[in-house]
Amino acid sequence: MPETAVSDTGPIIHLNEIEALAELSQFGKIIISDVVRMELQRHNILAIAEQLLSDIFEVHKVGFNEIAAERIALFNFKLHHADLSVTALTSRLLPDMVLTDDLALRKALQSRECLVVGSIGILFLSFRNGRLSKDELCDVLERLFDDSSLYLSQGLKKFVLARLNSL
Repeated sequence: MPETAVSDTGPIIHLNEIEALAELSQFGKIIISDVVRMELQRHNILAIAEQLLSDIFEVHKVGFNEIAAERIALFNFKLHHADLSVTALTSRLLPDMVLTDDLALRKALQSRECLVVGSIGILFLSFRNGRLSKDELCDVLERLFDDSSLYLSQGLKKFVLARLNSL
């Protein structure tokens, strides 16, 4: 089981939309930046996440200088302010994994050899850890595809469904 994960807003929002936010409790610690915290607050999800994940949820401040250094180091990637706060935290804390559904952020983190997992991966991890049965995994993935704001290409949906059928 991964102990520490740094997260951006995506997985928290998307898992909340399908009532699967509790799947983040399989981590020992979920760390977000103060910038991500503000985004969650703007989406009216912060209170829910803090309550549901109270034992493992931490907010860390990321300074202007850290974000500026990340902007320079990762200039080849189209990253937003919140994304850069995530890369800064990742550089500082060296977590077991980073949680994001953002493709540009995923590529930037993978260029640093970070283990990056999105909402789909979190749900498969829950299955692997015995938190979800195969039927439950099918149900939450279907809701993620149909009821969340997560954009998934048809190719990725086909890949995920093929992987699910192979379990």
